[in-house]
Amino acid sequence: RAADLWEIFHGSPIIVGCFEDSDAEAVFEPLASRGMAFDDKAVPELIDQTGGVPVLVSAVLHLLYESPDPDTTITVEEVRAAAENVITEQRELLDALWEDCTAEMKADLADLTQRDLRASEIPEDRLIRLDRRGLVRKEGKKIRSSCRLMNRFADGQAGEVGSLQRLFGENAQFDHNVRG
Repeated sequence: RAADLWEIFHGSPIIVGCFEDSDAEAVFEPLASRGMAFDDKAVPELIDQTGGVPVLVSAVLHLLYESPDPDTTITVEEVRAAAENVITEQRELLDALWEDCTAEMKADLADLTQRDLRASEIPEDRLIRLDRRGLVRKEGKKIRSSCRLMNRFADGQAGEVGSLQRLFGENAQFDHNVRG
């Protein structure tokens, strides 16, 4: 979005959403070609860790693909280890996803590290944007984090976001603090 050519040639950006169940065969094809398969609980773990966010799914799958032991069944533990590796060694992916969020969305994600939110606490348009990114899901009247990787990342950012929210989150606070 910071690029000079953003939306000059095409006013409506193409949105690449999260992977869905129908994408699974194509997404897992490179691993299947090596004789690798997922056990029953590994795919749900992959989705829980990544929220289906394409860049995060790709990063985790790439690490699994590089396993020295092809012709194996990928377990929940291996998915968790690969996700942990993404947090420690590919943090720039999470940084980019974080920076793509507005300040309000960051505050919502930081709040979700502490508790589930009520659907009424987040405006509908913001909820839709967070959901499309694969970062939250609505379950009844509750909003929950749907990407453990981003939840852990947001937990580390909560202090920064909390300070801004505390200083500028409401009109009276904004009016009082903006001049300073």
